[in-house]
Parts: sequence; C-alpha cells; structure tokens
Amino acid sequence: MEMRTQKEFRINIDVSDGEIKLERNHAVAAYADEVITWSSEGCVFAVQFPPGAPFTVENNGNLSTMIMPKDAIPCLPYKYTIAAFDNKHDKVLIVDPVLVRIPPKG
Repeated sequence: MEMRTQKEFRINIDVSDGEIKLERNHAVAAYADEVITWSSEGCVFAVQFPPGAPFTVENNGNLSTMIMPKDAIPCLPYKYTIAAFDNKHDKVLIVDPVLVRIPPKG
C-alpha cells in the first residue's frame, strides 16, 4: 500500500495594479484532508464559498485556511470568492477561482 504524506497548498494573494493576482496556483486540486492556505502580506482579504458548499474556511485578515473535506464531491470544480481590500485604490477587489477534490486512489 502506498503511503502519501499530507501536502499543504499555499496560495499567495497579491493586490497590485488594481487587481488580485494569484500566481499559477489559483486553481487547486487536493485530496481529502489536505490543508489549503491563502495568505497575503500586503492586504486584508477573505475567502468565501457559496451557501451549501461543504467547505469551512477560517479567515484571519491576511491568512485563511481550510482542510479539504471528505464530503466534497471528487472532480467537481467548486467556485469560490476571494475579496481583498486594495489600500492603494481604496476599494474591494473580487476574483472567483476554483477548487477541486481529487478522487481517492484505488
């Protein structure tokens, strides 16, 4: 049986030029029980899933975390929202990336 170590996905949120930039890892695919962390050094933000989605995110200003739940449907792309405050332009910016649960092996 293959043993797999838990992986943490880090998503850096950068607010510059009046938009949110998430680098290449804006779409995340993770196994159940893996940790996903969003962070930003330059802005306050929050991560929000739509009502009824099986996700619980802990938002703490410039750091948000969640554990991929076992009851998320594998292979289904879940849209979510990141709202970040752009201090330079004094406005809230929004982006809607996706998150996918990888099906279990075997």
